[in-house]
Order: sequence, then structure tokens, then C-alpha cells
Amino acid sequence: MQLLRLARVAAPRLRDLRSSAARVAVQLTYANDVSLAQSPRWFAVYPPARAHFVYACAFSDCDGMHDLDDEVFRMLRSTTSQATGVRHCFGRRSCRTGQGPRCGLGLTFEVTVIYEAPRHETAGRLALTT
Repeated sequence: MQLLRLARVAAPRLRDLRSSAARVAVQLTYANDVSLAQSPRWFAVYPPARAHFVYACAFSDCDGMHDLDDEVFRMLRSTTSQATGVRHCFGRRSCRTGQGPRCGLGLTFEVTVIYEAPRHETAGRLALTT
């Protein structure tokens, strides 16, 4: 988890990646598993926040991550507004005797990027009369 925190601190700010990006919303829905709560997880990133889209596996005993950085950065470069996909965790679950089996937890993600309309320099200025 320390590596995840360090990577988040080193990540660029959203406004530095795409100045017109007003918000990136991420929804993560995990595959049906009786040991997990079945509600989706939501995250939102705003312009001053670090643009880091790597999430720890939902299993607390797993060392895996779900890395969506490449997907979101591609969207920001091309000004795409929506993306969905499926990922599987490649981490390992721990057990009492050491490293356990591969996790494989399935994850469906949905990413939505909201872009601001270009601002006009004269918009909002009051007309002066003499």
C-alpha cells in the first residue's frame, strides 16, 4: 500500500494532463463473489487532484491492483468522454503458509470524463457605456 501512496503523490494533477477536464468519474463493479459487498465503488477526480487511477484489489488479503491509468490517460489525450471494460486481478491472495493462489477477481469499470466548454474571454464582461 505504501507504493500505491507514493505513486499517487508523484502523479500529475488532472488539470496538467488536460486543462479542459472538469471531472473524471470512475465506477468499479466487482464480479459476484459471496465474500464481497455487491455495491459498486465510485471515485471522482477534479482538476486540482492527482490523476492516479490505480485501485487496490477488493480482497484485503490480495496484493493485486487494478490499473486504469493508461485507459484514462488515453481518454484525456483524445478527449473521449466514456469508456468501459473488464479487468482481472493478477495479484496473489495470502494464506497462513505464505503466498496463496492467484486472485483473478473480475472487475467491470466505467469511466466518464466531463470536459468544460472553451471559455470566451469576453463572456461575463459587462458592457461599459459612457
